[in-house]
Amino acid sequence: MNIRHAILGSVAATALLSSAALAADLPSRKAPLEAPVAGFSWTGFYLGANVGYGFGNTDIGLNLGRVGSGSLSGIGADGFTGGLTAGFDWQFAQNFVVGLAVDGNLSDINTKLSAGGFNANAKFENSWAVRGRLGYLVSPATMLYGTAGWAQTSTKLSAPGFSASQNFNGTVVGAGIEHRLGGNWFANAEYLYTFYNSKSFFNGVLNVKPQTGVARVGLSYKFGNFGPAYPVFAAPGRSNWSGFFAGVQGGYSMANSELSAGPLSFRGLGSQGPFGGLIAGYDHQFAPNWLVGVEGDISAKDVKSTLKFNGATIATAKADYDWGVRARLGYIATPGTMLFASAGYGQNHSKLSVPTLPAINSSWTAGGLQIGAGIETLLTSNLSLRAEYLHSFYGKKTLFNIVGVTSDEGKARLGLTYKFGGPSAVVAKY
Repeated sequence: MNIRHAILGSVAATALLSSAALAADLPSRKAPLEAPVAGFSWTGFYLGANVGYGFGNTDIGLNLGRVGSGSLSGIGADGFTGGLTAGFDWQFAQNFVVGLAVDGNLSDINTKLSAGGFNANAKFENSWAVRGRLGYLVSPATMLYGTAGWAQTSTKLSAPGFSASQNFNGTVVGAGIEHRLGGNWFANAEYLYTFYNSKSFFNGVLNVKPQTGVARVGLSYKFGNFGPAYPVFAAPGRSNWSGFFAGVQGGYSMANSELSAGPLSFRGLGSQGPFGGLIAGYDHQFAPNWLVGVEGDISAKDVKSTLKFNGATIATAKADYDWGVRARLGYIATPGTMLFASAGYGQNHSKLSVPTLPAINSSWTAGGLQIGAGIETLLTSNLSLRAEYLHSFYGKKTLFNIVGVTSDEGKARLGLTYKFGGPSAVVAKY
């Protein structure tokens, strides 16, 4: 395991454990009901910090006049990101919240080219955004939300003796889950996808259109308690989370691959697309607030990158299915909400298609470490919704005995699962 694997694992574990520590003032799982502070409202100003991992994928277009035009989707990038968020929420009904958020982030989402002693780097250096959001309270302590707004990023291209920066504007959309840990502390997990406007360079010869996808966790503090106390309502929970479960899962994936041949290496070849499939597993609650489990999943996917010229497809690199098996550790913050981290093994199947040269079409599988983190909340005593990020490190494969391929993939997904049997439901009254 290299240092990047260790750092990503630390991020997931730190998010889980810090959430657990801050939630220590919540009732013991021996108590069947959660009892938030009387009259608490989501209305108020808040300030917080976030950390996460992101991928970039930049579409490149070439306009060569009479010769024709070509495109590549896309140039890949990946790296860490972190920053601050401030905003205001207004709870305007018993189950609904609207809000406005402003955030600024520094990042190291980058692409690297190395050829002998020559090194070049293209990087998403920083970004900021203004977003509105609409949330639905599945319980007074847990909110599902969607968000959208305007964003700007600053990119930098550097090479020996050369440096250039460029700003891109665009639209950001996303979704997440936010949970009240206790008092005025909140934790959230969200995925934000931003598609920036294209820009032309060299009198229209080169067109560049970047996109980024960032999965992150955040911790925030809400100042004051400005809203009215709405009538109490019941939310689902369980007196014990042990049991088998099965369901469906799906979301969006972005990946970045490093290609290497002798002294030449390029990270990377970007790909992106949707996926969906099945998930099943077993959880065992071994302490009042803790559980361990094992789960497996399988997905069909359309995560690809395509090279075209004059409208015809020259080549497509595509991941079409994958599977994974992981152990997970969960902290049960309330009878109806669990924070968790997971780790295990995943395998991915990919194929290269070249329509004009079918003889070089090929397919391969690659496997490696898979880690993740997320939040799961009960919609009924047996039906749960999870929001989760999974990061896979696929090992090196050699194609045509020449080109080495090593890939990272980030999957942001939602899962809907049914837990079989188990104890009778707990209805937490708020």
